[in-house]
Amino acid sequence: MRAGKLDREVTLQKRSASQDAFGAPVETWSTLATVWAEVREERGREFFSGGTASEEKRSFFIRWMNGITSKDRVLYNGIAHDIRSIREIGRQDGLEILATVVS
Repeated sequence: MRAGKLDREVTLQKRSASQDAFGAPVETWSTLATVWAEVREERGREFFSGGTASEEKRSFFIRWMNGITSKDRVLYNGIAHDIRSIREIGRQDGLEILATVVS
């Protein structure tokens, strides 16, 4: 993994649950880490589901980090991307994170 390609700052977030003032469950996101990444645009798609929507796919390449799961998300340019898959690069050299955002 070449450091020169890790030129985008991304934030990895974990889902957590808390309660509001009335005791109702509220989903919140807490920052796990802010790291440098290489970002690659993947092929997106547009579909009809009660209205027109689009799906953007991106691959994020980061240095190895333990504890990231598909329940987490990546925040990039202020947009939350849901993690779809995580692939180890080498022997714990890095991670390839495939993530999507639906708008």
